[in-house]
Amino acid sequence: MRKLEAADLLQIWERGIDTTPSLAILPLLLAAFPEISSTQLSQLTIGERDSLLLTQRERMFGSRLESCLLYTSPSPRDRTRSRMPSSA
Repeated sequence: MRKLEAADLLQIWERGIDTTPSLAILPLLLAAFPEISSTQLSQLTIGERDSLLLTQRERMFGSRLESCLLYTSPSPRDRTRSRMPSSA
């Protein structure tokens, strides 16, 4: 395992900008986990790849993951949409 620096991350991001997200993450994983071959990485499940990505994210930015949930209430006339309870 290798902790990537910001410059590494930017360079990898720019190389993969014209590819699909599933292909763009392979160079990132190869750089962060040089002990795993490209063949092995390409055979991982999405969950396994996501786990490796989260491990790398934690190494770079720490274990705290902040998020914000934005929710727009649908129109009262649209009864087919679900509603979020006010206690959420």
